[in-house]
Amino acid sequence: MHESVRAGLAREHAGDLAAAERLFRQADADGDADAGAHLGVLLFERGDIAGARECLTRSDGRGSALGAFRLGFLLAHQRDYAAAEQAYRRAARRGNELAAGNLANLARYRETRDRRDPAAMLRAGAAHAAAGNVTAAEEAYASAIDVGHPDHTANAWFNLGALHQHHGDHGAAVRAYRTAMALQHPEFSPKAAVNLGFVLFNALGDVAGARAAFEAAATSDHPVQAPLAIRNLVAMYQVDGMADLEVIDDDVNVADGRGPGGFKFRRWQSRER
Repeated sequence: MHESVRAGLAREHAGDLAAAERLFRQADADGDADAGAHLGVLLFERGDIAGARECLTRSDGRGSALGAFRLGFLLAHQRDYAAAEQAYRRAARRGNELAAGNLANLARYRETRDRRDPAAMLRAGAAHAAAGNVTAAEEAYASAIDVGHPDHTANAWFNLGALHQHHGDHGAAVRAYRTAMALQHPEFSPKAAVNLGFVLFNALGDVAGARAAFEAAATSDHPVQAPLAIRNLVAMYQVDGMADLEVIDDDVNVADGRGPGGFKFRRWQSRER
């Protein structure tokens, strides 16, 4: 330990903060890695947040485990949780024994916060779905639904349907798509109706149910889904139930999908049997 740091800690313990600051600054100027960690705390406690962050960042940059740990605390205080997590991880790699506990607390806080944010839970659901973690994806979408926001709720039910459809659980897919349809959302209800028609026709052989689902989408005035549903209805009527709907582009995209191009739509044609 730098001698000025040792003396500074003694003066801080004695309540002589001005002397402690001078000693910490001297050690910091000499390049001591931990000096900025101690100086940053003094500045933070007197309300100089910018100065504290500068000192702690410098200490962290010099490889100090204590500097990284205290920087993580300051960043979390400023609600920069992603940067705080990285700082705590650096502290843990350098041997700080408290960093792991703070990382765990931060993770629990972020999970609790995200469960109140339906958009965040939709993103989490999409990430879990892409990784094949079906149960985690279901839980994330359920959390988005529980918030009750009309746009996110319809989106989550549609994504639940796509998730179950992708993994072959057609009964669960039908229930989720029907729920999304019942919400009468201008974007996600027509999408759910088109995918419901596909599941009912090709997977379950329910021609009447598929026709009703396509008809619901066809009358929705959705610029993409309505014409798609009409094409499928025409194909069904032409073959009078004697053909499948062949998948040309069968890529289910369970991402949030609210922006342009966020979904890849199914396109089908009749196929003779």
